[in-house]
Amino acid sequence: MIPNPTDFSITDLYRKVSTDPEAEIIRNLRSKLSNGTFTWVSFVYFAALEMAGWYRGKPDPRHRDAISDSDLVLADGIAFRLLHFAFFHPEIPGWNILFRYPRYSRLAVANLNGTDFVPKVLESFRDGNVRVVLYGTTPETLPKAVAHVRERFGLETAGSHGYAPFPETLLAGDVPVILLVGLGTPRQEKWISDNRSMLEKRGNILVFGVGWLFDFWGGSERRAPEIFRKAGLEWFWRLASFPRKNFKKAMASFKFFWYLLKR
Repeated sequence: MIPNPTDFSITDLYRKVSTDPEAEIIRNLRSKLSNGTFTWVSFVYFAALEMAGWYRGKPDPRHRDAISDSDLVLADGIAFRLLHFAFFHPEIPGWNILFRYPRYSRLAVANLNGTDFVPKVLESFRDGNVRVVLYGTTPETLPKAVAHVRERFGLETAGSHGYAPFPETLLAGDVPVILLVGLGTPRQEKWISDNRSMLEKRGNILVFGVGWLFDFWGGSERRAPEIFRKAGLEWFWRLASFPRKNFKKAMASFKFFWYLLKR
């Protein structure tokens, strides 16, 4: 039974996050697709949940409902991973986790952000009998993202930009489908939740909410250098590169320190 949005707390979310190794998760997703099932994967990161009011006790009901409705939740980013770790280790003071984060980040659940994880899933299906469908980004960027996936992974790929209704014809046929929804959080989660019945009826489909991944693939946005990503500072790079787009998210991220320490 899917929890009612008003009953699904941050504690429920922490318990829902997968702690399995990355390779095992990918094997399980491949198995689910081969069995013809519908599987929805969500990536959760602190700033998005904080902006939605989850930590403040005034959550966006539809966003909370969407996350509770997803089949697999993966931890994205150092902030959420450390809060998740702190939840399961109440004996460790929050200040200790904060100032020794290199140690505790290694002990925390893996960082399975969509930007890195989704390409690994697609690579596992390379040259297979799978169709990749992209829904999101701008009319200018979408064709470049489609071409990128087709050329990089050798998979049949199609898509539609996010400024038009989703064409269900993209899901026609019996070929297994990997649907990537790049509408940004929480819009993409709400869209998947609203269209779950249609997607379940189709079956034989993996669904991911991938944020702005299409912008990276299409070349309209550049990822942070590896040194920033390894240090958990990709958010800072994105703020400096695209301040107008990422300011609100970055400001929300700073509240992570307060939530960790007051735990």
